[in-house]
Amino acid sequence: MPAHPRLAYLTTREAANRLGVSVRTVQLWVEEGILQAWKTSGGHRRIDMDSVASLMRQRAQEGAGSAPRKGQGAQAATAEGVATPSPVPLRLVVVEDDPIYLKLYEAKFGRWPFPVELHLAEDGYQGLLLIGQLRPDLVVTDLRMPGMDGFRLLRAIKGDPLLADTRVVAITSLEPETWDSYGGMPPGVAVFNKPPPFDRLQAIGLETWQARGRAPEAAAVPGVPVGAL
Repeated sequence: MPAHPRLAYLTTREAANRLGVSVRTVQLWVEEGILQAWKTSGGHRRIDMDSVASLMRQRAQEGAGSAPRKGQGAQAATAEGVATPSPVPLRLVVVEDDPIYLKLYEAKFGRWPFPVELHLAEDGYQGLLLIGQLRPDLVVTDLRMPGMDGFRLLRAIKGDPLLADTRVVAITSLEPETWDSYGGMPPGVAVFNKPPPFDRLQAIGLETWQARGRAPEAAAVPGVPVGAL
């Protein structure tokens, strides 16, 4: 392999610093082909600088072109008198390749009676980028998707120490006996069958929001049996 000039690459840590993510996230992005890299004869990973610059431009354009989707929960919670004004929202990433389900999630989660900062990803690769960047409180993902499926996404999340506190829910039509063919289900993942059980998801969302200390005095939302998950 021809020698690479010093300015053409970054170390993994340098790339992580530029992108504002963890070293582990950069490693995962390399493994998934999101970033281009190679290894030196000594086994050290080098990240292509153009690849990093391209990803930085992509993220900047997405950030400037569309603000994060936020639910109307803050207004609803205040109207019901269940939370003080301007609480920190639950940061939630949904990964789903079916546009009909994406619209359904957006509509349902936008009506939760507590504030939600909602981000939608159409496939596993986009989901991995968002999750590494945002470090969300909660991830809801499909399992069977083209390209990077939900099982690989779940393993990536569980393999990143910086995402240790991220709660993960999988929604699928796959039968449990088929999971081994995809590499198995990582521990600590709540799994529900499609169609999504939105009452259970709301309870999980509320419990996660309260557990993160985002809800003032852990205010309860009427009609949601917190803890009965």
